[in-house]
Amino acid sequence: LVFECPEQSANSREVFVQQPREYNQSTHQAFYMFKDIEGISQGDEVRAYNNGILVGSQIYLGQEYLTLPTMGDDFQIETDGYLSLSQTPIFKLIKQSGEELILQGNIPGWENNEIFIVEEASSMKVLPDTYELVNAYPNPFNPTTTINFSVPDIAKVTIEIYNIQGSRIATLTNKEYTSGYHSIVWNANKLASGVYFIRFNANGLADSKKIMLLK
Repeated sequence: LVFECPEQSANSREVFVQQPREYNQSTHQAFYMFKDIEGISQGDEVRAYNNGILVGSQIYLGQEYLTLPTMGDDFQIETDGYLSLSQTPIFKLIKQSGEELILQGNIPGWENNEIFIVEEASSMKVLPDTYELVNAYPNPFNPTTTINFSVPDIAKVTIEIYNIQGSRIATLTNKEYTSGYHSIVWNANKLASGVYFIRFNANGLADSKKIMLLK
């Protein structure tokens, strides 16, 4: 996905959001146009599934209608299990924090070459099924970044920051969290630019991610 940069030449473009999740292209597809999705923010992703198989994905850029091409089974091996006539896809809103929401509303059954408009889709929270350090956003950052993580059950969570020499420089949290998606903000305004590491531990599961402070 790209965005025109008015400061540059007419032929110049700059990528400013991550690409949506990949799926196989099909010669059979329908288009679902969503307006006023509850809880959506710029940079979030909407995905379409059929029986757990990803059949479409699109990033929300703030447009009035988010248009999501949704793939059907056109008898290629690559599209086996994709949508067929009258099947209703499951749509999920994936927040940048990693939180997943099920979209609900008047969603018509799939039909090849059709365009469907879905207005005022509501969202329902889906609880995580893994302990995970989801991401830090923004990254690189200056001087604050939001660290997102998930816990499927009540668990004690420890999140620490280490420098590139392996020395611990901060403990951001060391307490019990309920099931769900959580986030904490780290302010590194007193630290020098450079690479740092987030270390996450919950219920015996450890994970880490690299982040970069740029001042």
